[in-house]
Amino acid sequence: MIDIEITNYCQAACSSCPRTNSSTGSAWEWLKLKHVDTDQVCDTVDSIVAGMLPNTDFVIKLCGEWGDPGMHPDLLEIVQYAAHNPGVSQIIVNTNGGLRTPDYWVKLGSVAPEKVSVVWGIDGTDHATNDLYRRNVNTQRAIENMRAFNDAGYRCEWQYLAFIWNRHDWPKLVLAQEEYGVPVCFKLGSTIPRYRITDPMIMEEYRFIQEQTRRNNFDIRGHS
Repeated sequence: MIDIEITNYCQAACSSCPRTNSSTGSAWEWLKLKHVDTDQVCDTVDSIVAGMLPNTDFVIKLCGEWGDPGMHPDLLEIVQYAAHNPGVSQIIVNTNGGLRTPDYWVKLGSVAPEKVSVVWGIDGTDHATNDLYRRNVNTQRAIENMRAFNDAGYRCEWQYLAFIWNRHDWPKLVLAQEEYGVPVCFKLGSTIPRYRITDPMIMEEYRFIQEQTRRNNFDIRGHS
């Protein structure tokens, strides 16, 4: 799997993201915002595939450390180009979900249903909770986009990061998963020591919720 960063634009201001200045809650002033040229991205895909060994599965992940791929104006074209390369076995798009419209995401899924999947990073079942970490994201729109994509029959996963501050919301996640029918990946949410969940009782609760959401889920890469 190779992660290709196609943009450093993002509407969110997640507290532990490297692009966020925690003292201001916005992007660092020195960060020069840029979308990677579409032709350059496509050439990168071609060059990587050309250097792969024969019969090797090549998975492209559009996630990045500095931006949300949904911000790139040519995301559809990039995904379509990569999907048509026979050397690419799968394309995974990670997004906070609050960008674009349901129709846009359904169109992205239709580009190559057998190859394209989306990981939706939404850390709350409501805006008040999700906004505690994924600030400036339109949570209602994110959930609408995720549900539309899933209801259209395309592969996706709801990635929910568990923090101390969204603990109250964990039981609601189990109910939301049942209502929406979207597979959930519930996992610990921070590499920053002061944000880590270390209390044994909370960890026990975390493992219980994780087991509840794991039922009937599938691997985002298509394996049962």
